[in-house]
Amino acid sequence: MFKILRINMTELSTSSEEISSVYQGLGGRGLTAAIINKEVDPICSPIGPNNKLIFAPGLLGGTNCANSGRISVGGKSPLTGGIKEANSGGQAGGYLSRLGISAIIVEGMPKEDKLYKLIVGKDKCELQAADELKGMGNYATVERLKDEYGLDMGYVSIG
Repeated sequence: MFKILRINMTELSTSSEEISSVYQGLGGRGLTAAIINKEVDPICSPIGPNNKLIFAPGLLGGTNCANSGRISVGGKSPLTGGIKEANSGGQAGGYLSRLGISAIIVEGMPKEDKLYKLIVGKDKCELQAADELKGMGNYATVERLKDEYGLDMGYVSIG
């Protein structure tokens, strides 16, 4: 059964839910756009707490199909006010799909100016403090995470 993970940054909590019938048959860019369209107020600030950031692997993620490990990341665009999505390769999309995760929805904003990392596994979804990563570039961040968690994981970072 595929599920959606919700990460509430205001409460620093995580939850999961079965994917609703509204989102069945969607993945990647389509799922990202559908969630934003349904759940984000079109007149909210794109950089405020009412916007959402969606991570969604494609429908073929986790399969043996070539180039199927893509992941879409999207939200309400600060530039256009519409829905914007970026697409990336790597391992994260395939790993999320194999875990039965159709999307990760990040909502709200932390009350304090701190960094967090999200750890997702078969029976695990938790936020952990990550202030030690503040100011690091993407390559250095991922190297540090690999040192801590190993090579058999997918990593997503921004910076």
